[in-house]
Amino acid sequence: MSTDQHKTILLVPPLGYSAKKAATDVSRMANIMPPLGLASISAYLEQYNIHNDIIDCYAHPESDSIIEEYLLRNRPSHIAFSCTTSSFYDGLRLVRLARKIDKTITTIFGGVHVSAMKEKILSENKEIDFTIVGEGEETLRHLLSHDYDDLSEVAGITYRDKDGKPLFSGFRENLPDLDTLPFPAYEKLSGYPDVYKLPIFNYPSTPNTSCISSRGCPYSCSYCDRSVF
Repeated sequence: MSTDQHKTILLVPPLGYSAKKAATDVSRMANIMPPLGLASISAYLEQYNIHNDIIDCYAHPESDSIIEEYLLRNRPSHIAFSCTTSSFYDGLRLVRLARKIDKTITTIFGGVHVSAMKEKILSENKEIDFTIVGEGEETLRHLLSHDYDDLSEVAGITYRDKDGKPLFSGFRENLPDLDTLPFPAYEKLSGYPDVYKLPIFNYPSTPNTSCISSRGCPYSCSYCDRSVF
């Protein structure tokens, strides 16, 4: 299936709380990690000529105006948010902001929260068009490359049928081999690496970043989303 060259996407990790509180958030001051999931997806999409950009609200709390300016200038066909439970409602707020600028933009949510909730997310939130369940690289590429005629063919998403009923297309069985994936698109993170900080008690004297060397965490703590998937 060939990629639609006209489909472009803005990738956004929401801050999760009021931007006014970011300057005094001790946990944020000590730990501003790059959004490796979205940066990895960004690099993967570029391999298939799907243009994308990232606006990291956690690194840049006053990002509403940046998103507004980007949408007005670039008019992407899609906007996608990667959310934890705590940042989900901030993502919804940003969706409403995006829809005020462009009523036709397609909205996609991914991350641990929507992966756990699946169809319920679409039932309760009409402003969301699709969710990505589980790992996002190939699922998002497939969705963006699809003509939307038969969305049941796109494994790993929730969508609405012609009657508006939310459906889950099923888990994606074959994930890309990690060794075939490109390095994260660090170059798309504004201010990288200077605006990012490794967790507290790590004090390198040179620019630094983080990396993930496996497909998720090997542990199964009861309080973590790792126990859900």
